[in-house]
Amino acid sequence: MFRHALMRDAAYELQPPARRAALHAHALEFIEQAFADDAAALDAVSLELANHAAGAGEPFGARECEWLMRAAKYAHNKWRVGEAALLYARAAVHPAIEIAERMRAIGGQGMALVELGNMQAAIEVLGRSADNAQASEEVLRALSYACRNIGRLDEALVYARRLVVLAEAGGNDEQLALALDAEAMVLFAMNRTAEALPLARAACAHAAASGNSRVHGGIMANLGVVQTRAGTNTEVIATLRAALAILEGTPDRRTTAAARRNLADRMRVAGPSMQAVHECTRALHEMRALGDRRGEAMALLTLGGLHDELGEPVVAIEILRESMDRLRETGDMGILSFAQATLARALRNSGRADEARAAALEALTLAQGSGSGPGVAFSALVLGDIAREARCWRDAAEWYRRAHEGYHAISDYERAAVILAEAAHAMLQAGDDASAVCAQAAEAMRAHAPKALQRYQDKWRAGRAKS
Repeated sequence: MFRHALMRDAAYELQPPARRAALHAHALEFIEQAFADDAAALDAVSLELANHAAGAGEPFGARECEWLMRAAKYAHNKWRVGEAALLYARAAVHPAIEIAERMRAIGGQGMALVELGNMQAAIEVLGRSADNAQASEEVLRALSYACRNIGRLDEALVYARRLVVLAEAGGNDEQLALALDAEAMVLFAMNRTAEALPLARAACAHAAASGNSRVHGGIMANLGVVQTRAGTNTEVIATLRAALAILEGTPDRRTTAAARRNLADRMRVAGPSMQAVHECTRALHEMRALGDRRGEAMALLTLGGLHDELGEPVVAIEILRESMDRLRETGDMGILSFAQATLARALRNSGRADEARAAALEALTLAQGSGSGPGVAFSALVLGDIAREARCWRDAAEWYRRAHEGYHAISDYERAAVILAEAAHAMLQAGDDASAVCAQAAEAMRAHAPKALQRYQDKWRAGRAKS
């Protein structure tokens, strides 16, 4: 009826407060009744209903909370994550909200912040409720995830195990699957793969039993990640492809994109390829469309590594710098150290040795400060490669030994064996006695990297002849 929104707003402001509240209450009742038999339609107008309840005044406070929570969940399911975080926050501080629902609102806000890549803000929001006796599963799961992603692993494990206790008491397959998955991923981050793998498999079984394809696909993708340190490359890729096939049939774009990036990362292990670049680029575009800064950073990290390995280090450097900018925003220092080491390798491959060494040393410092075992191992490996190219053989041997210890600590025995063999070769090039290290490396390769053994035995013979 109004020719301009300003005329409408002026007319609205001219209504006496009591009249305005009555109109809001009338609109609320009318819309609820009009769509009473259409849950999807009510979800779509849930924020409007929450606003009408707010305008109707204090007697409608409980109805406002109900519609706010529904609006937040609707926005979250549509991957309007920033909007969801604001709506959960609005519900969490509402004076009429019940304590159990308040905990769910805080958990939802925390998880939305996590998905936006803002781990520190998520921990700040969630931490205030973690010790409450009625802390919800949403609070504990989001808190465990956020702590894990910034390297506070002991705290993450405590929250994950509290979550498992809650889920076991509830007897719900979906909740138990999510709880076991949370614990498995923390243990994996702590390099306790032997403990993580059975939990990841149990989580996958409960997820399948739950009938929720979105949860099943996401947890199967995480099982594939855990298998990277406990299975063959073929097994890992098969698991990740199966997870992706399940997720592509769901509306969960973020988890689908994350699984696609994990698949590209694992395909890269088998040898960099344009197919891996294609999968990773698709994941990157999806993460950007969703506004997931951390997901974007991870896709950029994988994509940069792929371009470097395909012989395009200059392209890789630009992509990796962008990844690092995103990771600084999220506060994830452990992954930032890995990105910095990947950048160092690309700088080395582009002939910028001094910059590469400085970047690798910075990566090592970041990894040590954040407690990132993979970051420490990879940084030491890159420093070993830089020293080897400069023919600083004793430095190379020392860095390779440190890298070997790091990869052995995170249960990556195949890589650890090969790196120890490189340490032995560097010692021989330096003219040192490497017989004990050669024997240790040969034993490790027989167990974990038999195809590489002959190649290194030939290198050792050449090194001994030179000595």
